Amino acid sequence: MGEFANLLEVCQACDNVTYPFTTKEYPTEDERPVPFTFRTVDRDQERLIGYIDAAFVPAFLRTAQKFTSASDVPFEFFTAHRDTPETHQPVELEADSEPLLGVGEYYAKVLLANHLKSFEERTRVFHQFILALRASGFFPCLEGWRNEQLPVYGEDTYPKRAAFTMERAATPIFGIMTYGVHVNGYHRTPDGALRMWIARRSATKPTYPSMLDNVVAGGITFGDGVLGSVIKECHEEASLPATIAMRAQPVGTVTYYSSTVRGMQPEVQFAFDLEIPADYPLRPCDGEVQAFYLMDMDELRAKLLAGEFKPNSALLAIDFMVRHALITPENEPDYLEIIASLHRSPPFPGPSFAS
Repeated sequence: MGEFANLLEVCQACDNVTYPFTTKEYPTEDERPVPFTFRTVDRDQERLIGYIDAAFVPAFLRTAQKFTSASDVPFEFFTAHRDTPETHQPVELEADSEPLLGVGEYYAKVLLANHLKSFEERTRVFHQFILALRASGFFPCLEGWRNEQLPVYGEDTYPKRAAFTMERAATPIFGIMTYGVHVNGYHRTPDGALRMWIARRSATKPTYPSMLDNVVAGGITFGDGVLGSVIKECHEEASLPATIAMRAQPVGTVTYYSSTVRGMQPEVQFAFDLEIPADYPLRPCDGEVQAFYLMDMDELRAKLLAGEFKPNSALLAIDFMVRHALITPENEPDYLEIIASLHRSPPFPGPSFAS
């Protein structure tokens, strides 16, 4: 990543989606991200669960045409015409025809198919479709297959409000909101100055190799809670035992909406602060981290502006500096814009982690 002129630019490199969408970013209907929706089990609500890059939908259609049974296709596709945007027409899947839009038409929405009525059915059929997308080679992000199932929320009658799960690497393709934990490891010197533990990601990571990162971070996979994810990631990434990980203090969330070549990715990160002594022997455990560094706040700011941080981890570091009064209205001219960028409100249903 390149260098930044100020901390607001650092935030905007990650939080770069304007929502609601405007004609400035998307001048015509056929360029606008396509709503991805599903109907709840009782069928009384159709809920928005993601936004799909309009350029991806033809690849979905071509993949869907390869299935011999309609019951194996997890979607229903709808188009509209710019003169009658409220009227949605279903797309008929024909095996030997190229999916084309007529003049003035655009993709109005992608609906999770109504014949999928249970959590298990949705998960199974969706997974088979993602495997077919992977085989097509159209989506490079699927080459970084993670074998991690992330929940997609929106069904109130299911545990934790999950409607189904999907492979982590595919979530940007469908614009699905994901959830994770980030632990800000820090040390306070005898004179009260803060220093922050920073990790350097492995050179073999499928995303953002060798970039700087929080000392511990990871996605919340299906079946895991927030604190359980903190404990697991502390062990896997920094060899921190549960007795230390459980001292991490929850300090809120950082929420942002990113768009990259992989797709659209709204995310919520549960932030934790954990005091770690300067001489504690942090050790990589699972091969995802190269090394750990203890940085003072001036060096941290310099690394942020130099573009050396993984984009979302940069937001968590900036949030840490805000909460510890290192970034204030008096010393940061873009203070309000930075705060807004750290706490977005994407329009998707979320989980309940309460027991």
